[in-house]
Amino acid sequence: MSLRSSGTTCAVRGCTYNQAKLNEWLKLECFEHKPKTKSDCSCRRWYSFHRIPKDDESKRNWLKNLNLKKPPKTLYVCSFHFVDKKPTQDNPYPTLFLGAERPPEKRRRRTGTQRGTAGKANGMTTRWLAWFILRCFVLFFRS
Repeated sequence: MSLRSSGTTCAVRGCTYNQAKLNEWLKLECFEHKPKTKSDCSCRRWYSFHRIPKDDESKRNWLKNLNLKKPPKTLYVCSFHFVDKKPTQDNPYPTLFLGAERPPEKRRRRTGTQRGTAGKANGMTTRWLAWFILRCFVLFFRS
């Protein structure tokens, strides 16, 4: 099943959360409020999107934190990048998991012998699993 992007995608480098993934999650059945779906129950959403502020100083700070030289026209950041899961008075800027520690990956052109190898897919799975475990760890100790 491929997820088509709806246009609302997190602008943080390396973050793959978008509105299509959230919509798919909302269609799932809630474990606590069966048979309701997650969109119908009162449980907290997995994540949400926040737009860049309109005032210049806040906008500059957001772009500085996100390390974006050429920002998109409409910029969204998902709630995983905020300390309080949303912009607040104490923490108005995205500061968590910003992906600035590593430069963007350079894409190499694959030759005929490299196609179909499992090593690259395995590396992506391992990296995702490490990120997921770290994310669970942070959420567990935050609450």
